[in-house]
Amino acid sequence: MVLPTITHAASLNINEKSKSDNKIEYNITYTKEENDEVTDLILFDISTSNNNVTINVTPNSEMGNAVCNNTKCSIPFQNIKADDIPIEVATITVFNNTEKDIKNFTLTLKMNDVEYKKENISLTAGKTTERPKSDVARLSGITVSGGGVLDKTFKSDIDTYTVTGIKDTIPSVTINATCDENCSDIKYSCPVGGCEIKDNNNIKLQLGLNQVSIMVVSENGASNKTYTLNIYRGEIEASSAYLDSLKIEDFKLSPYFDSMTNDYTASMPNDIKEFSFDAKTEDPKATMVIKFNGKEIDGTKIKDIIDGENVLTITVTSSDGENKQVYTITLTKEEKAVTTTEEVVNEGTKVEKKKKSNVLLIVIISIIGVGIITTVGIILFKKKKNKNKSDKDKDNKNDSNGGSSNKLDDEDHDLDILEDALSKTGEQNIDDALDDLMKTKKLELGDLDF
Repeated sequence: MVLPTITHAASLNINEKSKSDNKIEYNITYTKEENDEVTDLILFDISTSNNNVTINVTPNSEMGNAVCNNTKCSIPFQNIKADDIPIEVATITVFNNTEKDIKNFTLTLKMNDVEYKKENISLTAGKTTERPKSDVARLSGITVSGGGVLDKTFKSDIDTYTVTGIKDTIPSVTINATCDENCSDIKYSCPVGGCEIKDNNNIKLQLGLNQVSIMVVSENGASNKTYTLNIYRGEIEASSAYLDSLKIEDFKLSPYFDSMTNDYTASMPNDIKEFSFDAKTEDPKATMVIKFNGKEIDGTKIKDIIDGENVLTITVTSSDGENKQVYTITLTKEEKAVTTTEEVVNEGTKVEKKKKSNVLLIVIISIIGVGIITTVGIILFKKKKNKNKSDKDKDNKNDSNGGSSNKLDDEDHDLDILEDALSKTGEQNIDDALDDLMKTKKLELGDLDF
């Protein structure tokens, strides 16, 4: 009995035949060395390092009664001559039938105890779970080239915008619209004429207003949404709802005015009764509604100011009625400053009244002092005159009136006292006399200074 010759692994080669995303085919080719005899039978086993890979071995139909059971093959050589070598004996196909990619696995061919490897093989996912297509039709952003600026921050639920800032020297712009979710299509058009679609999203503009429509179609094609851009080319007044300037009396606004900033604060003097303001819109045809502390006012002069916080609101509506901006200015009148001022005024009034009272008191005392001095002078003058007359009578009637001499002596003593007092009074000035008078009468003049 003749036993079959079994080839060794060195007589086999594995070469890539074809490749797709999730499948690779390899050819197993038999070769022999120059001195080797042609084998009668090939026995080999195929395996991989990843159990998720599926292997299929298909013997060459020319090889006769070849048998492959899963990854084990027995391939007899029948009617194979030396001139037929090398010869393809089988095809190995490896599959990835999972939902995930398989990377860097190894394919091993084993014959007897000898191994031949094909390494670093990768296959993409073979099975995918198809998700339902989205029916959402909306954009997440719009930008316009050439310096175009949207009049407000883009939001997917706002569908109309005004674009300015494009010079008249710029003939066309590119519009970039981004889908919020997977959308199937974005279409651009000029529904009212004027502009022209040159290349999908490249728009040729006319001077002035250009209306561009952007229609976004959902992924499943079931819904769509249209956004409108009113694009102005050149120095044409756009329909704006922004203020161009704002000034309130001489108050300092915080922060500094900027048309894109809506809220401000300022302080007012505590003695203010009214103030005026000046506000101008970017669009001369825009309208303004002005309210102060919730009450609508006409004109530019504000009254009825309250202590603490006062709120001035300016609502601007664009000339086309499409846009609005509300500017809020909180004006604070400090109550503390008002209280301090009243105290100073009251204190000044008290001092003024006190000064007036002191002056009046000085005048009254001066008049009384002069009256007293005058009265004393008159009395002394009369008494002196009477004394001279008495002296003459005394000389003529001395003998006959001896009994009354004592009385005249007493009168002479009193006169001397008065004359001495008058003499001293004459030597004093008016201030000293007043001082003596005040001490005598014990007058309390408070804080009166002399």
